[in-house]
Amino acid sequence: MSKHSKIILLSSFLSLIVSIYTEYVKHKMHEDKDYIPVCDINEYKCSKVMTSEYSVGFGLTFLPECLQLSNSLYGIVFYIIMIAISLSDNIIVVEIQLFLASISSWLSIYLAYVLYYIIQDVCIFCVLIYVLNFITVIVTYKKYNCLKSKKTKRH
Repeated sequence: MSKHSKIILLSSFLSLIVSIYTEYVKHKMHEDKDYIPVCDINEYKCSKVMTSEYSVGFGLTFLPECLQLSNSLYGIVFYIIMIAISLSDNIIVVEIQLFLASISSWLSIYLAYVLYYIIQDVCIFCVLIYVLNFITVIVTYKKYNCLKSKKTKRH
């Protein structure tokens, strides 16, 4: 396994853990109105972010109700896919992974904007996911370039 694959695997695994935790927090807050998550630190309230209308459907409030699932649920599925395909060095699979990683980075930019300017809060776990998404897209791009240059050298 290449060093790029290992970094993508680690980044995706950490993102999966954070997504699972945020989904747990959302359920716990729904069950127990007095529950205070670990990520509520001083004036930074991840609970405010996780209960906002932007915490579902990628924050795209115009999406139909059937797509208004929790962002953390989407994240869990997404990071499982990223973990599975990070094990491949097939150029087509890596192109798909780069496409998916790019989309997640663009969504991270949008959600960071929503977090800071609309919700006006900071969620440490959200920011961690954004950083991990950017690491993943950069490393996936490097992996793609390495595979592409190896393919070019063989021809």
